Amino acid sequence: MSFVKKAALSGQQQAQKKELVPHSPQLEYRPPQKISIIGLEIAVDLVAQYNPKEIQIEKSLTWNPAANKKADLPDLEFSSSGGRTLSLELLFDGYEENVDVSEVYVAKLMQLCSIMNPDASEKLKRPSMVEICWPTKVKFRGVIQSVSTKYTMFAPDGRPVRATCNIKVAEALPGFKGTPTKVGARGWEGW
Repeated sequence: MSFVKKAALSGQQQAQKKELVPHSPQLEYRPPQKISIIGLEIAVDLVAQYNPKEIQIEKSLTWNPAANKKADLPDLEFSSSGGRTLSLELLFDGYEENVDVSEVYVAKLMQLCSIMNPDASEKLKRPSMVEICWPTKVKFRGVIQSVSTKYTMFAPDGRPVRATCNIKVAEALPGFKGTPTKVGARGWEGW
């Protein structure tokens, strides 16, 4: 059977499946789902143009060497457990639409890193908590620890039209008040 006949046959088979189950969610077109960074305490949401090619999650543990004069390798004593951090890289491309990515995308990231209200009570003198999520499920909740932006393409007038942002988020438990919390189980599904 030729490639053209196979393609036509598979198209006919798909049409038959749609006729048999006209409103089946498995056959409906769904646009690609994009990762988002959502401000939990301020009204700022950033939806990625492109999903990251990788997401790194890191957890650190502190081990202290114990005094041991009889061996070349020290005994190690567990000291503490650090929280997890999530790192990802997002690409923002405004070249085709001639969009200034620093105003449309990077500014939202900077808002999420800014102190919510410097003149308010102590609990608002810090940046907002964020959720890193896919549209249907929360994946990671915390605070932005750092954002590094590299502008890689510019319009003729000097406006940045392409940028890469490296974002690092420190995990924070629900009920976070801007102060250290006790280590415990995460109260939600996620990475």
